Amino acid sequence: MFPMYVNKERVMVLSYKPKIDDVIKDDKTSKWYKVLKVEGRTVQARKTMGLGY
Repeated sequence: MFPMYVNKERVMVLSYKPKIDDVIKDDKTSKWYKVLKVEGRTVQARKTMGLGY
């Protein structure tokens, strides 16, 4: 499991290891996140508008 954080707040947990610059949608909240950094099992991301924006 890979917890994803935005500004030190956990927003979701991934079941796979993402790559840097991946864009991930949270199906529960319909928010999009861009992966900035992957350190061990911790994923740092920022909120974004979605694919192509």
